[in-house]
Amino acid sequence: MVDGRFMVDGTPRFVKVNTSTHWVFSKRRMRSLAVLGLLWVMLGLFVALISREAWLMDIGEFLVVEAKPRRADAVVVVSQGLDDRPIFAAELYALGLAPVVMTLGAVTPASGAGLTGAARDAEILHNWGVPIERIVKLDDTSNLQEEAAHSRDALVARRATSAIVLSDPIRMRRVALVFGPFYRAAGITFIPVINPARGFNPDGWWRRETDAVVVVLEYLKMALDLTWR
Repeated sequence: MVDGRFMVDGTPRFVKVNTSTHWVFSKRRMRSLAVLGLLWVMLGLFVALISREAWLMDIGEFLVVEAKPRRADAVVVVSQGLDDRPIFAAELYALGLAPVVMTLGAVTPASGAGLTGAARDAEILHNWGVPIERIVKLDDTSNLQEEAAHSRDALVARRATSAIVLSDPIRMRRVALVFGPFYRAAGITFIPVINPARGFNPDGWWRRETDAVVVVLEYLKMALDLTWR
């Protein structure tokens, strides 16, 4: 019990207030809200459990962005791929889909014999029939943001208005999120084309240890790329 003060006709009055009743009511209300919240959490977990395969597949499918190869002003080979990526770029060049191929990357791949990523991919392109004068090496790039910015600048310098950007399926969403804004701001059409030699099946990726690790890493890298933009 405590005293509560109020005014009546200018004269202060005091009344007794039973605070224990209010406290009990408050505790009961908090307990009810906690139980209700717990029920909602359990319901959410139950729904997630019974539909887990659907949303897990959505997580995998979200990573894959793909457009059909079509005529463009250049093919841009995103770095840190294996030999089959520049080989596919050479095939696109041979089909007449672009007059030049750009290679990217200052990071030295383990199999590159001391070459930068751009130089290594350029060597593979030349071995597969792309003339040296049709290869543009941008070996001063060490991350996706730099690759997007420098390739955009090189395309603008060539007055290009479109580019096929080549990467692996599981990495293409991150490439699109980084390259897309740079290219669109310069009026360049971004055409994401995946390397067919690097397949990725979103169905059941969480059951395959290698795919599970790669998917989780891609989302972590995507978050970092968007944070550093």
